[in-house]
Amino acid sequence: MNGFVYRWHDNSNNMYYIGSHKGNPDDGYIGSGVYFKRAYNQRPDSFSREIMYQGKDYLELEEFILQELDAMNDSKSYNLKNAAIGGKLDDSVYERQRRKLKGKKLPEETKKKMSESKTKYSLFCSSNNKTYKNFNVAAEDLGYSHTHIRWMSRLTCEKNHLGLIRIKKI
Repeated sequence: MNGFVYRWHDNSNNMYYIGSHKGNPDDGYIGSGVYFKRAYNQRPDSFSREIMYQGKDYLELEEFILQELDAMNDSKSYNLKNAAIGGKLDDSVYERQRRKLKGKKLPEETKKKMSESKTKYSLFCSSNNKTYKNFNVAAEDLGYSHTHIRWMSRLTCEKNHLGLIRIKKI
């Protein structure tokens, strides 16, 4: 079966992602890269896709392009490997990607959406009868660190002097 090679361009920060897919460009496939998917899901309107090739040699061409660009070491690339086939990555690959993305300026709206999407719990504080949308808001209001609030919310004994109760978000 034929496939295609594509390049996504992130217009918000001028980064790119190169991938391939067995199928056709109209089948709804987006991509599978960890950092690419995270960015795409946060701001899909910032991305545009270019079809670079269609045919039976799509895997070979994707790998050739990734290696020629050395995409995994390119600070403008979301790709974590210079290989067409994904799979389990060791920690050094993730650390390299974190370094590539460090210092990149994200719009405040994007940061807020990313933070809210990671929030699994809201908190109720029985000592002041308030509900907080996440640990950060509780920490700021109560004058503790995020880590301390998170730790205290796990306790079910008298050490939880604020009476923090986690409320799982649906």
